[in-house]
Amino acid sequence: MPQKEEKRVVRILSETGSTMMSIEVLRRQGDKMEIQGEMIGAWPCKMYMNLEDVLKMVRLLFTPQVIFYIVSLPVLILRRKVSGHK
Repeated sequence: MPQKEEKRVVRILSETGSTMMSIEVLRRQGDKMEIQGEMIGAWPCKMYMNLEDVLKMVRLLFTPQVIFYIVSLPVLILRRKVSGHK
């Protein structure tokens, strides 16, 4: 029997590890970016970003720190597998 595909959910955590927000859908809706998810694990929500805010988000993602993090993901994943963390 084929295994069910796990739902893709991105969690944004607090410093204590509590889920503050989960993002289930990220898609274009007209000239806006639609984000569907839950706030604090209890309130389903739809949020929208306009063009200017999407461009600001792209600029936030293309910083040296974030690019280095993305490039180092294979090492981080391998390190996690070796140490036995899930």
